[in-house]
Amino acid sequence: MKKLLLASIAAATFCGAPAIAADLPPKGPVYKAVAPMFSWTGFYIGAHAGYAWGTVTGTTVTQGLEQDGWFGGGQLGYNYQLASNWVVGIEGDIAASGIDLRNTGAFVGFKNDLQYFGTLRGRLGYAWERFLVYGTGGWAWGHEARVVPLLPDSSNSHTGWTWGGGVEWAGPGNFSYKIEYLRIDLRNELYFPTAPSTTGWRGDSIKVGINYKFGDPWGKAPVSAKY
Repeated sequence: MKKLLLASIAAATFCGAPAIAADLPPKGPVYKAVAPMFSWTGFYIGAHAGYAWGTVTGTTVTQGLEQDGWFGGGQLGYNYQLASNWVVGIEGDIAASGIDLRNTGAFVGFKNDLQYFGTLRGRLGYAWERFLVYGTGGWAWGHEARVVPLLPDSSNSHTGWTWGGGVEWAGPGNFSYKIEYLRIDLRNELYFPTAPSTTGWRGDSIKVGINYKFGDPWGKAPVSAKY
């Protein structure tokens, strides 16, 4: 009798299991939270400082002499990061300058002073999360004053071209930090009445800078992933 009762209970349990399973809710996907990805897309503003060195060009008597010095200023730009991690952008900058002629030998008292200069450049780079390597190039301009002893002073504006590259790292929050090299060529312009002749400048610059990116420093990314 006891064996018959146990067999009946086992049979009832086995037959009812499929019905109970059918009443259970279906198993859904499992979600796991993931951190959003950093994006370089956005407008930014910043400041920079650096050193430039080169030579005087043109038909002036100081042609070929060194003209170098420190500079500092600011920049404004925009980056757009593609899905492939390539970053395209545009940047404009301006700097006050102490890039001056080295007064030595027979040229003591002469002066070629690049008082300020700027650039407007395109940028193309590749990003590994918060680390960006880029090339850049575009238009350059500057304003120079010239002094020749015993003659009136004069000044002129110059235009030209620039190219170079750099690396940039995005730190915590909205700030990023960069090191950038630029080759700059400012075309020769006529200076008059200071010993009528042409003067320009061609040289290299290296600078460090800091940028502040407006808006959310994080790009649009899912906050969870399905498995």
